[in-house]
Amino acid sequence: MKQRSPVQQEEVERIQNELDDLIEKAKQAKEKSSGIFNARWAWRTGREDLSDERKNNKPSPKELLDRLFEIDQKFKEIYDIKEEFRDIYES
Repeated sequence: MKQRSPVQQEEVERIQNELDDLIEKAKQAKEKSSGIFNARWAWRTGREDLSDERKNNKPSPKELLDRLFEIDQKFKEIYDIKEEFRDIYES
C-alpha cells in the first residue's frame, strides 16, 4: 500500500468529513420532507373525513329554521341595545 504524505492524508480526511456531513444533511432533509408529507396527508384525510361527516349529518329544515330564528333574535337584541344607546346619546 502506498504511503501518503501528511498533507495528502489531511486532505483525504477533510474530504471524507465533508462527505459524511453532506450525507447526514441529506438524511435529515429526507426525514424532514417525509414528516411534512405525513402531516399534509393527515391534514388532507382529516379534512376529507370532516367533509364526509358534514355531508352525512346535514341538518333538517326544522333545525335550519330554528337556527335562523335564534340568529334573528340575537340581531333583534343587538338592534334594541343600539336603539337604547342612541336614545341615551340623543337626550
